[in-house]
Amino acid sequence: GAAWSSTAPAFVAFRLLQAVGASAMLVATFATVRDVYANRPEGVVIYGLFSSMLAFVPALGPIAGTLIGEFLGWQAIFITLAILAMLALLNAGFRWHETRPLDQVKTRRSVLPIFASPAFWVYTVGFSAGMGTYFVFFSTAPRVLI
Repeated sequence: GAAWSSTAPAFVAFRLLQAVGASAMLVATFATVRDVYANRPEGVVIYGLFSSMLAFVPALGPIAGTLIGEFLGWQAIFITLAILAMLALLNAGFRWHETRPLDQVKTRRSVLPIFASPAFWVYTVGFSAGMGTYFVFFSTAPRVLI
């Protein structure tokens, strides 16, 4: 998608789709860790490792993207991301099973009060602003510093 976009709106739309997919996988991964390791001592270690990766991997993204783009062209960045996403999706499809006990499954209506909660929106917007600032810094810092 993004690699073959010929217009700015199409490129932005594909990047938005990519961001939604990556965000969903991040949330699903943390939810799975919580479901599996909530009452086990190694859960703290796993959360710590995931949090470290969450801070470290975005710092590597611009470096890897620059190297790939420099040697293979900017389209190769998105082709690489698509290949990695497909490999992760295949791996998850075969190895990632439901981790939540069936007796705890709730209906979709139970989510609606969360979206109506002002506290939810305060934290969500605050976290989004913080993460947005973080990613903007890492994407613009090389230009500013060099």
